[in-house]
Amino acid sequence: MSRSVDERLFSLLDGEKAVVRLVGPRRIGKTELVSYYAREKKVPILCVTIQPIPADLSAGPVVLEILEREMEALTHTFPKLGNLIEKMARSKSKQETRRSVGGEVGLPGGVGKVSAKAEKRRTVEATQFSEADVELRSTLRSLELAAMELRLRPLVFFDEIQELLVNERSGMPTVWAIRNEVQHHTACRYVFAGSNQ
Repeated sequence: MSRSVDERLFSLLDGEKAVVRLVGPRRIGKTELVSYYAREKKVPILCVTIQPIPADLSAGPVVLEILEREMEALTHTFPKLGNLIEKMARSKSKQETRRSVGGEVGLPGGVGKVSAKAEKRRTVEATQFSEADVELRSTLRSLELAAMELRLRPLVFFDEIQELLVNERSGMPTVWAIRNEVQHHTACRYVFAGSNQ
């Protein structure tokens, strides 16, 4: 006896660790299928729909901005989850390192001095990935921790994922940053959907 596509998707997403890939022709109903699951299960859904990204831009900041907008919306759609994530974000600055550099240079002829000071904030991980990709990982981690605390299973839906894959140089570091973070998550469920055309 064969099962319908929605039954198969429901079965996969209801599993302990849920990272699902949906690939198919454009306009076949991938987005509607995932939205239907979220409505039926009454779970928070974050739709990260990726538009074409110019080749000269890094994908990380674009994806991060979309994800952050979706997380802000949670304060209205799922207030307990949204408020806890906001609270965690306020305390996140404690995980940053700060580096201050300053100096003073005398001007020729003893006319005076010029001084300068700069400060750089970064997380420990920032040396391996772009700043936006590190922040993207941190944002997904905050969502996972908040979901675990509240015993929720939100659905993070990365739609049109092929837009990150068409330009390997700008998109693949972001794909790897997402993958490296979500592969160990158990509270959040992830769907990566894209066109094979």
